[in-house]
Amino acid sequence: MHRAMTRVGALLLCMVILGGSVFAEPPDMKVLVEALGVGADVVIALQYGSEVRGRITDIRPDMFEAQVEGSSRHFRYDQIRALRLPSMRYSTSGTTDVVAVRRIVTMMGTGRRVKGNTREKQEFDGTIETVGSDSFAVRGKLDLRHVAYQDVVALRNPIRKAPIIAVSVVAAVAVPLFIFMSMYCANEGC
Repeated sequence: MHRAMTRVGALLLCMVILGGSVFAEPPDMKVLVEALGVGADVVIALQYGSEVRGRITDIRPDMFEAQVEGSSRHFRYDQIRALRLPSMRYSTSGTTDVVAVRRIVTMMGTGRRVKGNTREKQEFDGTIETVGSDSFAVRGKLDLRHVAYQDVVALRNPIRKAPIIAVSVVAAVAVPLFIFMSMYCANEGC
């Protein structure tokens, strides 16, 4: 029984290690702020835990300024834990907001899955290969497609929930089992 406990413990450790390696390193905040540019609506997660929503109004070498709840606030890059857009979706029936589309694609970054439609009623679905100043490239199942920001009428990041659900179910079963087996073996002398 002790071997079974060791195996369960090793399995949990592997899940934690592999789960952690799936996430990329955090981006350089200064580079990210500069890529989003002045005028971007952002949600700013601070190092000490709170979040604020604001609009970037000025970018400097050591900090940026944002309009938050009617007042101007300065944020040093080392104060920021994470930065995100309020929405990672875009849709229009009129003229495309090129800057908004570019910001969303920039925040998604290369390697992320994207799905959308162009003005010519063409659908694209795949992973982002490159992000340029006028267009981005999407690798689909069969081809590599360059999409101009100005041609996008709908854009979203279809998050696959199955892996998240699977890991959650395994953890929900494995952790109580591990605790039970530890207590059982402590009492029974496994």
